[in-house]
Amino acid sequence: MEHLCKHLRIETMVLKTGIMPLMQWLPRNFSKAYLPKNSTEMRLVVPKAGEWSVNGLLCTLGRFVLSRRWPKFYESNGLKVGDSLVFELVRETEMLVHIFRA
Repeated sequence: MEHLCKHLRIETMVLKTGIMPLMQWLPRNFSKAYLPKNSTEMRLVVPKAGEWSVNGLLCTLGRFVLSRRWPKFYESNGLKVGDSLVFELVRETEMLVHIFRA
């Protein structure tokens, strides 16, 4: 079986954080090892759908959170609570995002 991803990747799920998720958390170990330590613009690319710029920040608990402009990404891609997201790290500030519906 051929793998979908060619880069380092993590899988996470869209969780409910209010009426519409305002942010998306990424796992602690992945965040601390591979993502920026300061607030930064992250480029998210969904193959065949487009690209979005969102703000990312490493929080004190060591988890990286995608926040500012995440709601636009969420709406544009029709995400729903329970959808699975695979984030494929292309560069420190760029990720391909593969969406698998719940």
